[in-house]
Amino acid sequence: MIKFDTAVHLIDSTVNWPYPQVSLFIKLCVQNHGRLSRRKRELAAFRDVPEDVLAQLETCVRDAYGIGGGLEERDEATKARESPPKLL
Repeated sequence: MIKFDTAVHLIDSTVNWPYPQVSLFIKLCVQNHGRLSRRKRELAAFRDVPEDVLAQLETCVRDAYGIGGGLEERDEATKARESPPKLL
């Protein structure tokens, strides 16, 4: 609950949305590893929100929940796992 409250506070400091919209945004982002999916961006609640604002709000959720940065981080982790071990 502390993570959720932190995310609400961070989002409230960025946009002036009603609580149900904030709550839905957080729920959808957390379910999708800190990102609002393309399909969910088309919901009436979010379709008119500029991409840069959505990106900022996603960052608020990731920060509050301690979710990793993004695709670059995952790509680096995948490369590290797939690389053959280095021989000394």
